[in-house]
Amino acid sequence: MDEEGYVRSIMSELNRNLATERMTIERMVDEGIRTYKVRDGSIVEVPQDQIDLLWEVCARMGAYNLRIPIYVTTDTAGEQGSWRVDGRMESDVIAEILGKRKTRDDSVRLHFADYRELRRKIPDLVMVVFAP
Repeated sequence: MDEEGYVRSIMSELNRNLATERMTIERMVDEGIRTYKVRDGSIVEVPQDQIDLLWEVCARMGAYNLRIPIYVTTDTAGEQGSWRVDGRMESDVIAEILGKRKTRDDSVRLHFADYRELRRKIPDLVMVVFAP
């Protein structure tokens, strides 16, 4: 196996926690769905208070098509220990929740304290994606 193939296989193992399907926050609220399945076969149950918090922010912003879970990516181009949320709607919502400014129109950078705060507020609605 070449080096690139080896790295991809490691990343695949690290990302086994990703959702098999992402649904909109509107669908979750309308249909009363509080779970989603991840690649390793486990089910994540989302407490109602997290859905309510996210729905309140999304409704205020008109972000009804926000897909759950929200992916937080490791930011290898940024400073050590940083993450980012990409996507116009996703970054808007996360910036609003954390009271942060966006770094670009479609991205918000998170430092450790930001990520910790996000995990405190909506731990079951965000997932880390490991990227090389």
